[in-house]
Amino acid sequence: MAMFEALKRIIQGKPVFDTTSQEMPGIHQESSQDEHHFTIEKYNESTFPVVHIEHTHAHSHGHHMEVRCTIDNRWGDEVILDKIQLLGTTQRLGSSIGAHQAREVVVYSGPTFDRQPNSQAILDYKTKTGDYFQATHEVRFRFTSEKTYEVTDIAFRPPIRDIFG
Repeated sequence: MAMFEALKRIIQGKPVFDTTSQEMPGIHQESSQDEHHFTIEKYNESTFPVVHIEHTHAHSHGHHMEVRCTIDNRWGDEVILDKIQLLGTTQRLGSSIGAHQAREVVVYSGPTFDRQPNSQAILDYKTKTGDYFQATHEVRFRFTSEKTYEVTDIAFRPPIRDIFG
């Protein structure tokens, strides 16, 4: 088992022997459940940090609409919100969310739509180590009495994707 752990560390670009924790080959060290929780395996979706839109509030004022969302970090460590692509726009977010916390952000502020826009929203975020991930959402609308489309909900559509870049 130690040989596979050493090979894994080499592939990840980490030192084979971590002198800060006094790891030695052949000696099994206990790890806390939290440490295991933060381990991301590139091809194992179940290890990816889950961050997504939880609640949506849209307000229209004439021909202007503002959409606010609560973004929920269900992962056990802080993440940095990068951007959201929504309603034909890209909004840079540039803020962080602590472990198991949520934050409300404005994700769209602009004109209302007289035709139903693209119904997909994509949230990009990264871990403190620089791994980027993407959560896809479905945007739902209602047709208003002013003959415009207003956002009613933005629903998470798993899985989380690991994106490179």
